Amino acid sequence: MSSIRVVLGLAATLDLEVEQLDVKTTFLHRHDKKKIDALKKALSNSFAMKDLGSAKQIIGINIIRDRSKKLLWLSQEQYIEKIFRRFNMHKPKPVSVPLAGHFKLNKKQSPTSENEKEEMKDVPYSSAVGSLMYAMICTRPDIAYVVGMVSRFLSNPEKEKNKLKGSTNVRVVKIKVLREGCFGVVHLVKTIAPVYDKVYVMKSADEDHSSSLRKEEEIFQQFVDSPNIVRCHGGFTSVERKRGVVYNMFMEYASEGSLLNLMRKNGGRISERDVKCYTRMILEGLFDIHMKGLVHCDLKPGNILVFPPREGTGLASLKIGDFGLAKQVGVSKVRYGFQGSVPYMSPESIMGDVTGALDVWSLGCVVVEMITGRLPWDTCDPNDLMLKLFSGESPNIPEDMSILGKDFLHKCFVTDPNQRWSASMLLRHPYLLPEPVLQQSYNASRSSSYSGEEKVFHPGLAQGFIASNRVLLETGNV
Repeated sequence: MSSIRVVLGLAATLDLEVEQLDVKTTFLHRHDKKKIDALKKALSNSFAMKDLGSAKQIIGINIIRDRSKKLLWLSQEQYIEKIFRRFNMHKPKPVSVPLAGHFKLNKKQSPTSENEKEEMKDVPYSSAVGSLMYAMICTRPDIAYVVGMVSRFLSNPEKEKNKLKGSTNVRVVKIKVLREGCFGVVHLVKTIAPVYDKVYVMKSADEDHSSSLRKEEEIFQQFVDSPNIVRCHGGFTSVERKRGVVYNMFMEYASEGSLLNLMRKNGGRISERDVKCYTRMILEGLFDIHMKGLVHCDLKPGNILVFPPREGTGLASLKIGDFGLAKQVGVSKVRYGFQGSVPYMSPESIMGDVTGALDVWSLGCVVVEMITGRLPWDTCDPNDLMLKLFSGESPNIPEDMSILGKDFLHKCFVTDPNQRWSASMLLRHPYLLPEPVLQQSYNASRSSSYSGEEKVFHPGLAQGFIASNRVLLETGNV
């Protein structure tokens, strides 16, 4: 920041122009238009540069100029407004600096009991202070005293696994790049402070394009207690030499990869007995998502991550990740056509209807893929799939699947989203019930005193099913 201030100070004092070529190259010059155009042309011939004209922004900070007064200054007004909105401090009341007299801070105000400490885990105190600290360093030295005061209370006595949440002192070693896009990158990292030698996935985005990543973090933070959703360990802002201001989000690392990796490990297909267990894990995650009034909108094997088995189980643990396309229930899309991954989209999603039924259809497609080892459709062309969906077709249900499994998929692939079973209903479908429950239903039916075909209702079954001589049937079909 010191060098930036020196350069801009020279420009203001000597009335120089500040030109910018791409995001990395800025230079000063006088008002010789021909020489400047020649220089720009020469640079463009040698390097891949884009002429951005007069410099108006640098590392997310606006550059404002008043030539009549020979003034040039930096402003983070928009950034500070974002901080206020993010931490629910809209239109705050101005107070005097360095610190208003009525503010009294001391250690007695810190949490002392275990319950208070537990409650503070969900308060983004460190993240708020860190955001203000960045503004203080760049453009607002007048708040240095108050930031220093509130920074004394950053120490959080919570468990080690949560120390990254909102921390402004995180130091990591980047191990490798997992994915890379136009405005962001995903790294596998190892921490060296404040927690040593912990491995995480770090998703990063340029500050100017970080809104979707911040939204995703807010969604993840709603599911910190859900065992079937990938855990987020918080986010923070950093300044990198090449990229400028960057927003980072820490996620737990899925060492076993995604469901696609698990399928390949099993030879491309997964046994139906294991598929039932995995389907229940995914459904429990979907249930939690839908209870929050959200729709994932991009459920597919690549977004279902695999973790080591939990205690007492031999199967891997599945968790839902990647909420980049998630929406509130009832919020229509702004454009016509598929939103998520084409092979997993439902008929109503084409028209922009966003409800939990969309995720249920996608779940059915994932189950088909686990059973068969193939995509749910024989085509991935969006236009062909639209025609199939509009004509009422659904993915082919595997012939070698059990009767209950086929019925489960029929419930997922009901064309009318209002008639399609919800996640909570599917969790009670007999296909996902443990074997002892089904056997209990059968034993009860065998001991019944009814003559002819023996039937018995079981409280563990979804409404509309009965046990009828070893076979569970819908009441409408018996």
